[in-house]
Amino acid sequence: MDAPVHVIQSIHIRFQLAVAKEHHEQAEKGLKLVKKGCPVVQSLNPEVQITEQVKFVSGE
Repeated sequence: MDAPVHVIQSIHIRFQLAVAKEHHEQAEKGLKLVKKGCPVVQSLNPEVQITEQVKFVSGE
């Protein structure tokens, strides 16, 4: 018996960043580059939906 193949249909990436409030916009722009340069993302089927979420936390 062959095991069923589990196909990845979507991936949700959550970023939790400690960045000063005045740099939030710049950090969000930088995160857009992560998906473009990530070798894992590049190796996935283009039909896999990738969503991103950013949460800013207070730094210490």
